Amino acid sequence: MAALCLLPKAEFMAREMYGAMSGIGTSKGRLNEIHGNGKYGHPVKDDIKDSGDFESLLLSLVQCQKGRDAKIDVTRAKADDRCLFEAGAAKLGTDEKVFYSILTTRSWPQLHQTITSTF
Repeated sequence: MAALCLLPKAEFMAREMYGAMSGIGTSKGRLNEIHGNGKYGHPVKDDIKDSGDFESLLLSLVQCQKGRDAKIDVTRAKADDRCLFEAGAAKLGTDEKVFYSILTTRSWPQLHQTITSTF
């Protein structure tokens, strides 16, 4: 345990998260403790020190806004597919915010439908 204290904080927390998710099942209580105000005294989001779109992505991931609904909305999938195309392949450069917004808030089944649909 003393050796863990010598690790950079980000690596230590990554190891803690891996430990909470490895094996059979996930220790949701332990993950909440890591992500919340548990053993580290402040939310993980306070440790994110980046700028721009990448910081937005990390904050979105930490806030766990991904939908959990297994119901698929085909109309939304086609609209998201169109938005992703217009934010990426249809223009010079990429509008990362559109990608981050869709990829961090849609459920896995909804994302699968989006990826397999064509507008």
